[in-house]
Amino acid sequence: MNNKRESNYELIRIIAMVLIIIHHVFVHCINEQLINPDMYKASKLFNDYTVYNRLVITDFAAAFGKIGNVLFILITGYFLIDRKINISKQIIKVLSEMFFVALILIIASFIHLRIEDITSSINIRNFNESWWFAGYYISIVLIAWIGLNKFVKGLDKAGYKTLLIVLFAVISIGWIRGNISKLGIDSILTGVFIYLCGGYIKLYNPLGNIKSYKCVIAIIIFFVIMGISFMNYSATNINAAILDKKDSYKQVIYGYSDYSLPCLVIGIMLFEIIRRWNIKSSSVINYIASAMFITYLVHDNGYVYTFFYKVKWLEMIYKGEYLQIILFLLLIVVSVMALGIILYSIYNLCFKGFKKFIQN
Repeated sequence: MNNKRESNYELIRIIAMVLIIIHHVFVHCINEQLINPDMYKASKLFNDYTVYNRLVITDFAAAFGKIGNVLFILITGYFLIDRKINISKQIIKVLSEMFFVALILIIASFIHLRIEDITSSINIRNFNESWWFAGYYISIVLIAWIGLNKFVKGLDKAGYKTLLIVLFAVISIGWIRGNISKLGIDSILTGVFIYLCGGYIKLYNPLGNIKSYKCVIAIIIFFVIMGISFMNYSATNINAAILDKKDSYKQVIYGYSDYSLPCLVIGIMLFEIIRRWNIKSSSVINYIASAMFITYLVHDNGYVYTFFYKVKWLEMIYKGEYLQIILFLLLIVVSVMALGIILYSIYNLCFKGFKKFIQN
């Protein structure tokens, strides 16, 4: 592969980040308000014994972030499976961006605390204790660098497929996953499986003969299954609360994991659809995509979530004001993206200046 970045794959990174931002709004703000009637009066709108079909949007959104994670790791596997990995470069980039964003958020929350009372601020400990995806990503790349890529290189197509089937069984069968989770490696194995899926697509193009419309149908089918599942577990939990003679019912959106079948299938189908798009190389798309990790870092923290909480999400959902919900989500996505791109530009200037200073 040449060094020219392919904008259709870069667009996948951008779409993945949009899904992750929406996921975080719902999971860390809307769902938190929903399950805490003592803290948020609006949650009482949904605590009677009713299956609110409109809340299925929160269930879908809970899967968006995991689908976004799948897309990011698929891209990583796709491009690294047959390449020599510069692990030092990967780690330095991740750590330097983490430190830069932590520093910016420390300063921002320090100033904010002097303007008004806020319940969540950022301190230097966040550099080591926050942003789980950074560790997840580096762990997968590290495993690939240590020997996974070399091991896969020695497999033929049948052997590679067998490896994927075995890993899928390990992460999908609850009893096996439950036991390996005691070792703390279930998430890593899931990431390795997704990484290898990306590599398999790169090497063998297994979905090449499947029409794009069939990929779209597969996505729709799994969203329908997710919607039915949401209604099933809501009705079941309501019945359980009634049998326990509870005064009210607390709505719970369980969410999904990276190994969840809908997230895996939808993520792979989206990846396959978008990678087929014939997009001319765009420096704008490529630059925006380069800023996506900083975009993730700058919004996935308690301090920034305090701004998301200011929107009356539950009232809008209860009243069915879907256009307003879309507009607020669009505003948040655009704002977070813009902030991420600005900070990425400043980071580049600072990092290049620091490298020049060290070299001199």
